[in-house]
Amino acid sequence: MVVTLLATLAAWQWDESAARGVAVGGGAGALGFWMIVRSARTLTSIPKEEIPFRVYRWTFARMIVYAFGLFSAYLAAPNGQNALLGAAAGLFIARAVMLVTGLAMWRRREQSGAETNS
Repeated sequence: MVVTLLATLAAWQWDESAARGVAVGGGAGALGFWMIVRSARTLTSIPKEEIPFRVYRWTFARMIVYAFGLFSAYLAAPNGQNALLGAAAGLFIARAVMLVTGLAMWRRREQSGAETNS
């Protein structure tokens, strides 16, 4: 959410409707991330026969959230595309943060493994 706020403030300097789009897309991306975390927690405690159904259900629900975010951004500025592009960028913020965090954790684990082997 901090990165979304910073991106929204940066986009505000460029265009107000784009900033609104980034905020809406970032919120939808954060909600989608929360849904991923929640589904991962529940997938560990259900029978393995139900896993495919649950995965598809959560994926579909997340896609609905993303579509609602994009549609809301479009409605914010239907004459221009800046809000829609901002919302698309906002959706990628959560993915980018997950990627950077994962790479940082992998690098830290690799470094700590090299230190223990020496």
